[in-house]
Amino acid sequence: MENPRNDRAERFSEAVAAEVRAELARREGMSVRDLANLLGVNHNAINDRLNGRSTTGKKVPINVRDLADWSAALGLPPETFLVRAQEAIDTGRDFRPDAGGGTPRSTIAPIPVFTGEEVEGPQTSPQTAP
Repeated sequence: MENPRNDRAERFSEAVAAEVRAELARREGMSVRDLANLLGVNHNAINDRLNGRSTTGKKVPINVRDLADWSAALGLPPETFLVRAQEAIDTGRDFRPDAGGGTPRSTIAPIPVFTGEEVEGPQTSPQTAP
């Protein structure tokens, strides 16, 4: 059975990566190599992360450290990429690397809202003021 949380994370990570790549392109064709040089890392490391791979080759979503590093190097707040990624998902824009350049697709569903019901185990409720 598929895990809806993993699917959400993967789709959101792909959308964030697409927005980082789009921002690089907006900067007069800035490349992943240029971003890597700003960060002092190998460009293959950045490329792997933007393609959802770790150094072991395992598929992993972008993490907060990645986003913080990339946004700092580009001089943008991290939420810029998060908002743009959510907008891409909400509008059904196909952001996947194999989608051929952001072709709009109505088949992409918005990321479902996490309700907490997907989590197994004991749940606690927030206390309400009297």
